Amino acid sequence: MRGADFFTRSKREEDAARNQRDSQLAESKAAYDQTLATCVQNKKLFNSSPDYQTQENANKVNAMCADADQKRLAYNDVVDQYNAAIMEERRNVLLSTHPQDQSRVAAIAGINDFLAGRRDVSTLSKFEQSSRVIAALQQTGSELLKPGAAAPSTPVASDAGKTPSTAKPSLEEQLRQLQRAHDQGLITQAEYERKRQEILARY
Repeated sequence: MRGADFFTRSKREEDAARNQRDSQLAESKAAYDQTLATCVQNKKLFNSSPDYQTQENANKVNAMCADADQKRLAYNDVVDQYNAAIMEERRNVLLSTHPQDQSRVAAIAGINDFLAGRRDVSTLSKFEQSSRVIAALQQTGSELLKPGAAAPSTPVASDAGKTPSTAKPSLEEQLRQLQRAHDQGLITQAEYERKRQEILARY
């Protein structure tokens, strides 16, 4: 679950960076549009009457239009950077030998459910790499698939004659864990609903 949380954070960081680029592009475009409109409007006003055509007004209009041109150049730079970032993302997706973060999260959650006995191995088929790993572990009779193999044993003091507790988490605790996984974005809404029904069915 920590692995799933890691890839979820990574996906959120990618989304945040993408949103920042979108915001920067929109702000640069708005600044250019505004200064261009000011330039055009004042040019029209300057040319509308000889009364406005003083050297002072000419200097003001020229300054406004120069500012608009600077905003245009700045906007073009932002567009170039934006397009380069988009192309880099597409190139990474195309050339990557690893699945995308959301797919990794789904695969990790699927394996976790399988190891916890909450789903059958056949349901892992859509996670090709994960399915192959589990199949290989089954074929070799790996200790990793035996109950309790995933968690190291911890020495505990016990009273003589007392049987260690093997009680499963309560219904309330299982539902809380499921809700936390959903809130953290580790499982989809559909997976949440399906697992909730599975938990309730066992009770």
